[in-house]
Amino acid sequence: MEHSGKFFVHDLEMLDIAKVDVTFQDIFNRRTAFLENHLAAILDAAETLFYEQGVAGTTLSHIAASAGLTRGAIYWHFSNKLELFRAMQERAKLPQEEFFDEQACAGRRSLQDLYENTLEALRHLERDERTRKILTILLFRCEYVGEMQDAMLRRADAEATMHKAITGIFAAVQIRGE
Repeated sequence: MEHSGKFFVHDLEMLDIAKVDVTFQDIFNRRTAFLENHLAAILDAAETLFYEQGVAGTTLSHIAASAGLTRGAIYWHFSNKLELFRAMQERAKLPQEEFFDEQACAGRRSLQDLYENTLEALRHLERDERTRKILTILLFRCEYVGEMQDAMLRRADAEATMHKAITGIFAAVQIRGE
């Protein structure tokens, strides 16, 4: 008997359940991978469009079309553009966060240490395209008004932490008389 590839209720009689080797875990894993692929496509599209068009010039419809998905797929993962923006920016550590936080500067209290930390932060920006793009979006492609005002908090916190670390290094150098 030739089969069309579509199953109907009466076809279940033909299906030998014992021969089907698919578990609920397999189905869960496939669904999870499917959703993760959609999420990555959405975040990649958002990053590219925010970089090219700016945040205000990019709509969720633009992002969905670029990702090859529907707006509904975006709303499955995010409740609004701000939430999507935050998830996009979380994919990269800002240089201020990675190289100038208290932990990175712990025990590094000389001008030479500050110089080396600064060079490493700049090298990181040179090597890491995602970090470079996201930093560009945060600095030059995002208008921090309306719903996007809250998006500035991460950058402001990172800059305050970096300022505190650098000020601490200069204070330590001054105390030592260097």
